[in-house]
Parts: sequence; structure tokens; C-alpha cells
Amino acid sequence: MLNSEVIYGFRNYLENDQIADTNGSSNRWVFKHLLNYRATLLKRKKVANKITDLAYQTIPSFPLIQVQDSNFKCIDDNNCIVLRTKEPVPYYVDLKSITSPLTSSAIRKFEEIDPDLLYFERFSRFPSQSTNVYYYIQDTGNGSHIYFWSNDKTFVGLKSVAIKAIFYNPAIVQSIIDCDGISSKCTNYLNFDFKIDPELLTDLYQISMAALLKPKQMYSDLAHDDNSSLNVGHGK
Repeated sequence: MLNSEVIYGFRNYLENDQIADTNGSSNRWVFKHLLNYRATLLKRKKVANKITDLAYQTIPSFPLIQVQDSNFKCIDDNNCIVLRTKEPVPYYVDLKSITSPLTSSAIRKFEEIDPDLLYFERFSRFPSQSTNVYYYIQDTGNGSHIYFWSNDKTFVGLKSVAIKAIFYNPAIVQSIIDCDGISSKCTNYLNFDFKIDPELLTDLYQISMAALLKPKQMYSDLAHDDNSSLNVGHGK
């Protein structure tokens, strides 16, 4: 379903101005509110192993650059090669796989590793381990980047990777795919797909509405308590 359809569906779900403040809010505000609870809902479904591929997206070719990382334990003698995603990876709810780009003749899946263990992989007695391609994710303070490591000299020729994940904002990923990362060339975000199983929409609307009702209910309860206290005082 398109983002516009999901937004207007939520507005209709509120049933005749049940939450007047939200009905007066912008589409973008409603969209961001729904994205928050989409992430919450999909995390729950992932834990319960009740999620399908409909929520996942694949960026077929995300550019890489070669970097020097002084924190890397194997970089001193230049025996290893470190590549990094050129741009921060869009925020995701669940990362399913990272592979060689989908344009490759043979798709190769890369293995995640704790960077502290790379030192041991470098000296592995098993050739397949010492030449494997590993990755780890690091928040640089300006978004999260994916770092790739290998002892294999041919690895430096890897120019991009494919990333499959449930991304927090599907519209951003669709703009990267459709517009080569230049969002200004893309159509309005309302025309992108929301990326959720249709049968989960009702659950999404319910938890999104509950989040809006809760502060109002708390305020109502507090006001009721205050009035009750005042009534008791006047009765004495």
C-alpha cells in the first residue's frame, strides 16, 4: 500500500474526530507517528517469528570506499584491507543479510563478526577463514557505517554491497534505489510503498491510536483526582 493510503486509512480509523488533534495534524506528522509504531510492531513480529519478506527491502548496490582504521588490530603491517560504506546506512529495524551486489555473476554472502575477533581470523590456520570477507557495524557519530575486512587482496575490487533489511523509513530506501541516492529527483514520499503486511495494518492502527489516547487518558485521570481532592476538602 502507498504511504498516502496508509495515512488516510489511519485518519479514517480515528472515527469521526475521536482524536481531533491528530486529524488536524499534517500528513507528514501522521506518517512519522505511524513509522514509529510500524517499527515497534515489526520488532514484535520478528521476535515471534511471524514476519514475511513483504516488510524487507534490498538496496542492490550500496557504494563502498577503502579506509584506514587505526583501531584495527591488523592494520599496522598492512596485511588486511578495510572497506566502509561510503554513506551511513539508512536506519533499520532488522538487518537480514549483506552480500555482494546483485549485479554480481555469483552472489556472495558476508559474515558478521565482532571486530575484536578479526585479529584471530588474520592468523587462522584455515585458508577459508583467513580470506573470508567479514563485516561489522559501527556508529561513527554521524550515522552507522558498515565496515568490511579481508586478508584477500582481490577484496579491494569490491565497490559496493547489497543490503537487505527492514528499514525504518521505506521511502528513504526507495528514493536511493529509484533515484541513485538523489532524493530531490524522486516523487513525493506519499507515492512510495509503506512496506507492511496488509493483515498487520489493523494492529498498526490500534497501537498507534492507543499511543495518542494514553496521554489524554492520563491527563483526564489527573484532573479527576484533583477534582475529587477538592470536593473532599470542601465537604469538611
